[in-house]
Amino acid sequence: MLKTVFFNIKGFSRYIWDFESSATENTKGRYLGYGQIEYFDFKNRHKSFNPQETDFDWNYIPGATTKVLPDRVLQDKGGSSSGHRNFSDETFLTGVHASDKNAMFSFRMHDITYDQSFRANKSVFVFEDFLLCLGSDIQTKDKRYPTVTTLFQSFSRNTSEERMPEGYILTDPSLMYAVKGGAVRTSSEGSHTRAYIEHGNAPEAAKYHYYILKNKNKVLARQLLSNESPIEVIAQDNDAHIVTYKTKEITCGALFNAQKKYEGQLVSQVNIPLSYILEKQKDNSFKLSVCEPDMRRISRAHMGLLTEEDVIQQEKPYDTQLTINGLYNVECPQKTIKVSLDKEKDKTYITISTIRGENYTLLLHQADH
Repeated sequence: MLKTVFFNIKGFSRYIWDFESSATENTKGRYLGYGQIEYFDFKNRHKSFNPQETDFDWNYIPGATTKVLPDRVLQDKGGSSSGHRNFSDETFLTGVHASDKNAMFSFRMHDITYDQSFRANKSVFVFEDFLLCLGSDIQTKDKRYPTVTTLFQSFSRNTSEERMPEGYILTDPSLMYAVKGGAVRTSSEGSHTRAYIEHGNAPEAAKYHYYILKNKNKVLARQLLSNESPIEVIAQDNDAHIVTYKTKEITCGALFNAQKKYEGQLVSQVNIPLSYILEKQKDNSFKLSVCEPDMRRISRAHMGLLTEEDVIQQEKPYDTQLTINGLYNVECPQKTIKVSLDKEKDKTYITISTIRGENYTLLLHQADH
């Protein structure tokens, strides 16, 4: 039986701010929205985020990709007249819920407040027994401070690390982490351990690829790192993050570039960046869950610049089109959609009006030729 572990994953965008603070509270919280993966293990009374600990290091927030800064710099609010609640200029911040066993989170991270050269693409694919965490195009021109992606920060002695040719397997009090390649570093002082992937100073296109296993299954961890892994990473770049769970026949995609075509995939092209989860059903049909995240509303550099008119502005819908390889009859339980079949090109075109980053479900059944 799986332990009762709950996860929260946090990002920020053109419409969702990065963090909140005051003159005395959360003064080092700059990185809370930089891809934090927060867990609560209620059964064993462990959690990943422990700011109540005196030695908690706010540079090493689990899941976040950060620059390791001195406290005086981390607390500096000079980059924004409001000091907090900063937005980015990226609209891509998506969450897709396909079922109780399959979900995903993805966002394009861009710091326009403190270091406009600091960027990353970050995705988390949630499956029944593990999470797959992918990062790509991690970059900053700042040569002063190292860039890292944190695995965990623990205040328990119940941690471990094992290195092998394919990567690393680590544990904290509740979870196991299987890191494929990369440079993993750990530092310990007493019972305080920080484990992170090192990207170096001023990385130009750094990546990471690791798994979080909910029940510390080392056999599964080794399999995920091996050439016999059930996971295939199809794209991990500035255009897209696409992965397939081969044995479950599930494909998840975060499509950042709407100009890119993926002829080898069922979802071969879209006309606006979006995320999707494609699940093959028993009758050879497919369930396609989609999130198109752009709100199409006014945004400012930080909350202090938002006017009342900005805040009450309504989001605008968009006719999102997906190009599907093959001929399918398509239905959507939530709303009316347009479907066009091109028998000559063997393609199906689906048009759905999307708004507010909502999730939509499309059911695809093979059409008669």
